[in-house]
Amino acid sequence: MGNGKPRVYFVGSHATGKTTLARYVSDRYRLPVISEVARSILAEMEVTLDQIRANLDDPATAEMARIFGVPVLLNSPLRDGSLRESAASHDVQTLLYEAGEALRFDELSIRIGVRGVVNALRQLSMLPPVRRRASKPSAELRSSTWLRAPQSGILRTQAALGDMVGKGDTLALVADPAGESEQSIEAPYDGVVIGRVNLPLVFEGEAVFHLGRTRQTSLLESHLDA
Repeated sequence: MGNGKPRVYFVGSHATGKTTLARYVSDRYRLPVISEVARSILAEMEVTLDQIRANLDDPATAEMARIFGVPVLLNSPLRDGSLRESAASHDVQTLLYEAGEALRFDELSIRIGVRGVVNALRQLSMLPPVRRRASKPSAELRSSTWLRAPQSGILRTQAALGDMVGKGDTLALVADPAGESEQSIEAPYDGVVIGRVNLPLVFEGEAVFHLGRTRQTSLLESHLDA
């Protein structure tokens, strides 16, 4: 209950259709909906390309994100009820660094994160400035889409993290254990794989690939080839 009005919460594990169900109930009964009250930063058995998620439409936040110095910046508008939205209401810029795999220590991702924090502290004059070689500009992704499993079954991936893919490319195949039914997951547009699951078993509707959209393909390729 909130302000005397009843509220309905859909609670469950990551990528099990909570948002889809909430939107159906909202449309069916004409109820207002807040899509996510809380969001997991990194789901179990999911691996993510080193990236900063931030509201790049805000000039101050975008400047700090570029200074952080990661390969990819993902534009992410503020969500109602989120920590970032609350911070923005107090004129506090927020950067969310996502990298590596849950339950693993990825040394490269850790070094990139530490270096980014130091860069931000120097920009804020909280650490003394130093001369440093100019880093490559980050590739900016203005939008992204989670591609979901068309059926339950065994997942055979054909695209790796960081791969540049074209519209219509097959990213994975999902087949039932008996091999009687097989469906493909295809890229709906040209983009880059910025996240994917590692588990070989998936359920229908489960998020499998996170595909980012960008026109800065040459810049992104220079980061991935480094």
